[in-house]
Amino acid sequence: MKNSFMRFVLVGLIWLVIVGGLWFYVQNRDARLGKLESTQVVDLRVDRSFSLQITSTFSSEPDPFALSTGDNSGERNLLIKLNGSMLELPPGDLSRGQTVTLTDIQGVLQGNNELFVKASPPVSESMLNHGIRLQLFEGLTGIVDQTVWGDGGALVSGSVSFSYQDQEGDQHDH
Repeated sequence: MKNSFMRFVLVGLIWLVIVGGLWFYVQNRDARLGKLESTQVVDLRVDRSFSLQITSTFSSEPDPFALSTGDNSGERNLLIKLNGSMLELPPGDLSRGQTVTLTDIQGVLQGNNELFVKASPPVSESMLNHGIRLQLFEGLTGIVDQTVWGDGGALVSGSVSFSYQDQEGDQHDH
């Protein structure tokens, strides 16, 4: 009887030590880090005008494997994002060999950037490889010239990463 009582007390004591130690650690772990200094928010947006030229080797069609939710009249066959923000496209579909130019593009950041493109080639051309060429310009200066390829029958989608350094913003007064 005394032995089972001691086991109960020992289990309770071990439980208190483990749970109490864990509680003490969680309550006091942030105090050891010290006070964090407030950080200044840095705006990395570049206040310049850019243009994007898109040329494809195919005429885009609706994705036959995409989930249809009823009225798809507003959906585009071409999707382009710059750093996660959708770019406004002119009306109409992407046609083979035709260059679509987007002007006055905003959203390029100082440093690393990413362009994402997605389009569906025609099902009738599933045996061909297809590509979309992306050319980003600042004025007449080319910044990016890269082609995203899709294997036969696959959706043409991919990301183009690039780095942009604002030349005027790098000048210092010293």
